[in-house]
This record gives sequence, structure tokens and C-alpha cells, in this order.
Amino acid sequence: MNVLLPRFTFSLFFVFTVNLLCSQSFSSFIDYVNTLPEGERSAKTDSLLNNTEAFPITEEETAHFIYNGSGTTVQVAGDFTAWSPNAPMTNIAGTQFWYRTEEFDIAGRLDYKIVYNGSTWVLDPLNPYTAPGGFGSNSELRMPDYIPPVEIIYNDDIPHGTIESTSFTSINMNDTRTIKVYLPPGYASTTIDYPMVLVHDGLEYITFAKMDNTLDFLIHEELIQPCIAVFVPPVDRTEEYHESEQDDFTDFIVEEVMTWVDEEYRILSTPESHAVIGSSSGGNISLWLGMVHPEVFGNAGGFSPYVESDIIDGFSFNDPVDLKVYINHGSYDHINIIHQSVDAIVPILNSQGYEYLFQEYPEGHSYGFWRAYIDEALMYFFPGEALSVASYSERLDMIVSAAPNPFADVSRLSFSLDRPTRMKVEILNSIGVVVDTLVDDLIPSGINEFVWDGRSRTGVSLENGLYYVCVSTSSQRIACKKLVLYR
Repeated sequence: MNVLLPRFTFSLFFVFTVNLLCSQSFSSFIDYVNTLPEGERSAKTDSLLNNTEAFPITEEETAHFIYNGSGTTVQVAGDFTAWSPNAPMTNIAGTQFWYRTEEFDIAGRLDYKIVYNGSTWVLDPLNPYTAPGGFGSNSELRMPDYIPPVEIIYNDDIPHGTIESTSFTSINMNDTRTIKVYLPPGYASTTIDYPMVLVHDGLEYITFAKMDNTLDFLIHEELIQPCIAVFVPPVDRTEEYHESEQDDFTDFIVEEVMTWVDEEYRILSTPESHAVIGSSSGGNISLWLGMVHPEVFGNAGGFSPYVESDIIDGFSFNDPVDLKVYINHGSYDHINIIHQSVDAIVPILNSQGYEYLFQEYPEGHSYGFWRAYIDEALMYFFPGEALSVASYSERLDMIVSAAPNPFADVSRLSFSLDRPTRMKVEILNSIGVVVDTLVDDLIPSGINEFVWDGRSRTGVSLENGLYYVCVSTSSQRIACKKLVLYR
């Protein structure tokens, strides 16, 4: 197993009963409790509840959902059940303790709720982690190797941009909506022009995704160029994003909103300095705008995008346009048309020669997923000074250490960064073939530690011999360290 330590580290020590001197698996605990008389079982399940630090309980790729309360039936519903309450929990007779065990990717993050008595949906009372959404918050399952996004958290120690609100009346749409504009720190004291990103479902990207915090963080760390963000909400979302009002909405964005932004704010004029992003159906209208108006938007991003047939056909049969595309997708997405859309559009982008970045993560279909990868899209579109090749030689204290080395079981790898940086840490064999990837993500400043156990990415135990741990950016390999595996 590869253990990722940098962003958020904790250990879980399970003390299942006062009579057990060491930790044991959850399934062993259940087997043990079921051997006891029913009158003695509640004391043992209470001991588990009182001595476990985090719920659901996770063991490698296994998650144990726990509910302690009355009810005739209890289910778990979430991304992995397509939000149908069809995953019943098991009650230990003589107790109010319910449990269900599922297997997930070890780095996964999923939304879920507890459903009891068939109709009452509640957040998991044992789990403090929640993810926001348009239909209310959900509980958040964090598997052992999941890395929470630090960039969404408000940071008192860095400069902050400002947000202006405007009541915008549209001629094309014959309606009025509130548009919010994020201006980067220092905007009022400069005379320079800035890149800009237009965000669909814009107000939710502030409320749920905390995109203003992400922008503050990325700009402060020089991971992106300082930019302006224009948050545009829908009035009739489905009709505007992919149905009867799509053409009028397109004219509204291109002819009205972009003209207004250009007149009111200092934005760069070139299409490569303009991006448009959105999630789900918002990803559809973003890709559409990039495809039909590449003279306005040179970058288009879709987070778990629905992609209509007109877009599939346009990218397939029309001559390629000058457009840079970002797409991500959750492998646990519960909406089949999203899987079909992504499976269709990505090969077309590749065959047509588009510059694009596609990433799949063990996530579902929610802002809990999308908010964690806003940074990835913006760094792809508008990379900052910290991501330039020249900056690495000046800024990175890149000395990779490995101990023990040679090693038989595990080797602990570490290196230091003076600022958060998106990097990849890979294991290569003696002829340069990548056999495992330990991390491909935004890595925080300070000392970062990883563990490699001498196995491939598929879990196969590798042969003794010479290996290399290599640290790379998107553009170059920064440092490598020899490792000797000797069992």
C-alpha cells in the first residue's frame, strides 16, 4: 500500500472493548460481539463507539458505515447507490448498533446519508465531515488516502480579493439576475489587465465550492496568474444550459456579459486569456461556448460534464478550433449519461488533436468533488510563476531522501518544498518504466513524506533490484533518488 502523508494525516487506533489489548479488524469485532449473550452486546458496541476516533471506520479499501439508534430499518444511500436507499444496514440483535461494509478506492471521497424507517434521511450523526450541495449537505466518506483540499479554507494570513455584485438585466433573456465578480488582491492599486474566468452556476461556486478562497490561495502561492472571475447564475438552468434557451443564453453571455465585463473591468482581450467553466450541465454550456465562440473563450472546462449530441458532433466533424479543454470525471458518478458523455468526448478531443487535460478521480457528482479540482483547471489554463520551469531551480529545495535504503518491507521517502506545488512522485524500475505513482496532486510546502512498499500500482510484489523515486512537474523531472529493494 502507498501511504500519502502530506496534506492531512491521522491514525485510527481501534479499542473495541476494554478486554481487548490490541486492535483488531472490524469483522472480527462483529464476530466476537455476536458470540456474546444479547444482554452483554450493547456494552461492547458502546465501547467501540466511545473509543473510535473517526466514522465511517476505514480499513484499507474497506469502509464500515455505522449507525447507533432506533429504527425498524436503516439504509445507506449515496453516490455508490445512485442515491437509492437500497443498501440495508445490519442490526446486531439486542443493540441499537447498525453497520454496513462496502469496498471503495482507497483514495475515494463519496457523499452519503443515513435513511431510517424507509423515509427519514439524515446526516451521519457520527461523522463530522459534510459536503454542501444544492439539495442540502451530505455526509462525506473520506477513505484513508483521500487528501482534503486546503485551498478552499479561508486563510487569514494571505491577501484576499473583493467580490462585487451587480443586478444584470438581459435583453436576450428578458430577465434579471445577480452576477458577482471577483477582483484579485491589489486590483484597485494597479493598472494592468487580467485573465478572466466565467463560471456557470456562479453563485453556488462561491457558496458551496468556496471558489473565492481557492482564487486567493492560488494567487498568493503564485500557482495561477492573478485573474478576474465572473460568477453567472442561471435563471432556468436546464433550458439555458442545454435546451430551448441555449442559443439565447449563448448570445447573452457573448454579446452582453462579456461586453459588460470588458467595459467595466480590466481584462485581457485575447481568447487564450478567457476561460469558461461549469459542472454537470454547466460543463455542457461551457464546452458549447468554447466550441462555437473560440474567438471569445480560448479555454473551456467541464467538471463531470453532461455533453449534448450537438457538441459531440461539432467536435467530431468540424475543423478543430483553437481551444484548450479541461475535463474531469468521478468514477462513482451516479448519473449514467455523465459517464457516457465523458466516454464520448475525450477520445474525440484526442483524435482531433486538441490540447486537453482529462482526469478521473474516485468521486461522485457533487460540489464536494468539484471544489477540490478548481485549482487543477485554473493552473492548467493560467499557470503562475511558481509553475514555470525557471522558478523551480530558484525556489525548490529538492533533496529526496529514502530510509531505509536498501529496504525489505517499506522505505520512507521525503523531500522539502518551500511553497505548495503540483507535482508527481513516481517509482521507476531500472530501465525507466514507471511501476507505481505515489501522488499526482498539489503538494503543500514543508517536509513531505511518502511510503513505498515495493509493490506495483496493481499491488504486485516487485522483484529485488534497483529502482528510482522521481519527482516531476508537468514539464520536467526535478529530482530522482536510487532505491534498492532487497528482501
